[in-house]
Amino acid sequence: MNRLLRSALLSLVVGGLIFAGSRSARGGEIDAGEFDWLHVIPGEHSWVVVDFSTFGGGEIPVSLIGSPFPSPLVPGTNTDTIVERQTGLLAGETGPIEIEIVALQLRSVEPVPVADSFFDVFVQLDFGGPTSDGTVDITQHNDPDGGTFDSFFDIFVTITLNEHAGFGSGHEVQQRQFTLQSNNGQWFHSDLTDFYIQPFIVSDGSDIELLLAPAQAIIPEPTSLALLLTGGLGLLIYRRKTRVV
Repeated sequence: MNRLLRSALLSLVVGGLIFAGSRSARGGEIDAGEFDWLHVIPGEHSWVVVDFSTFGGGEIPVSLIGSPFPSPLVPGTNTDTIVERQTGLLAGETGPIEIEIVALQLRSVEPVPVADSFFDVFVQLDFGGPTSDGTVDITQHNDPDGGTFDSFFDIFVTITLNEHAGFGSGHEVQQRQFTLQSNNGQWFHSDLTDFYIQPFIVSDGSDIELLLAPAQAIIPEPTSLALLLTGGLGLLIYRRKTRVV
């Protein structure tokens, strides 16, 4: 009986390994209706050209950084860009996936000097304009770990210029349209069930360029973490004292 049971278990294990091997021969399915949470990495690859002519300046490149969405939209992450996949692909298939950028929230890395003043710059989706949509074209999908993609989409934004208090009261909102694209970006699967984009650059070749990466959980700074731990310890001591009483 024991020998028969061991033989049956061995057959199941071998069969499972064969099934796993056949499943990993190609990439898994990329689902429609999912959201990709991204964030903009600041630096030389994240900037936009802004027109400050109203305030005595010209066109100035402005370095951008993500301004994470507050809770409860995407709590606990540094998400500043949300992309919705409206279509998907079956396992191993290549071709276009229809996407729409449904949220975007960026700001200048530091105040921008213009004439005798300084401005904060904010870039957000223009919700009064057309939808910001396009495609992610999956060009490689035969690897269980991921593949490559090209992207192309139109983005409609508002650029808000806020002059610092104490220097003036300048304020201006500009509507702009950009056509962004990328080539040979990298993506990967997680347990063959989902689709994650690795850091990639999207650009219109002149006015805007963004370095995008998957969103990450926000980890409290050491001082904030210490305050949380101290508060938790104080609460525990208080509860113990109240129980003694």
